[in-house]
Amino acid sequence: MITILINEPDVYFRRGVAFLLSDLFQEAFNETIQIHVELTEANIALADIIILSLCRGEHLVCRPELRARKKRLVIGFVDRKVTTYSVLPTCYRDMLLLPRRISPVETSNTLRVAWLAMQHPAETASCTGCAHKTLSSQQARVMASLLKGQAVQVIADEMTIDAKTVFNHKYKVMQKFGLQSDYELLQLLRRQVENSTDGNFFCPDPGI
Repeated sequence: MITILINEPDVYFRRGVAFLLSDLFQEAFNETIQIHVELTEANIALADIIILSLCRGEHLVCRPELRARKKRLVIGFVDRKVTTYSVLPTCYRDMLLLPRRISPVETSNTLRVAWLAMQHPAETASCTGCAHKTLSSQQARVMASLLKGQAVQVIADEMTIDAKTVFNHKYKVMQKFGLQSDYELLQLLRRQVENSTDGNFFCPDPGI
């Protein structure tokens, strides 16, 4: 039996992926599957396949909970195709990043090839020197305040900085993660709050 962890908030998308995987493993490998949906350390450690829903920019941040995973197939569904794997964090370097709009047939074919390739995995990569994106302490404070819905001038007054500096921090963060709108920024920030275990945004670098 193949154990699959699907961390996907969209119920219909999750069910579609589950049906696709059930058919794939039954027809191609004569295997049944078991689905888990809670992203816990225990489920991560047990899973043969981990499927993550990633908002725009999320594939560039650290996911320390994934260190508990087996060296098996990890799939991230992203809003748009990722073409430069060399700059990805260690957490995602060995993942299969697929656009959410990929067709079921193409998804099935891609996963079949990837599963066969993962039967002889390479050695697990070290987190040392990982290229994940981080925020400075000031950027993290600005992002936390924006997520609370505070106005730019209020943030500037609280941090005793100029409003232009607040806008500059926001622009640099959006540029760093390839974000194109306030919606994408807030979506990424909310995901970081959901995934954070210590209350920090993006493992910020202190003192920068």
